[in-house]
Amino acid sequence: MGFFIECTGHFQYKKPNLKPNATQSSEQEEPIWVRVDASQLKEGNHKQISERSFDEDDLEYEVPFTAQTEAGIFEWVVIYTQTFSHASIDNVDDTPPIDDYKNFIKFRIVEVDEGDELL
Repeated sequence: MGFFIECTGHFQYKKPNLKPNATQSSEQEEPIWVRVDASQLKEGNHKQISERSFDEDDLEYEVPFTAQTEAGIFEWVVIYTQTFSHASIDNVDDTPPIDDYKNFIKFRIVEVDEGDELL
């Protein structure tokens, strides 16, 4: 059994004001929201975070998914368990560089047979 982690959706963040010493205008400007598609996230290295006491024990792993933006690096760390027969996602922690963002990113395990080709 093989598998991969599929990332879908998007996230949005409010574009930072990059103009130093910008004057306050009497009118409030509408914020500019930047949309980043899940396909732009980079998958990092899978790291084992648990040890087996017995051969039949499950193993836990973590893998970061990151996106570099003008607001900074957005990161999601996916924690998953792998058994002899399947894998499952246990938790996803996100660490955005700013507070003003909207997260619509989803992760799921896609299992493939050994003979199937990964796209």
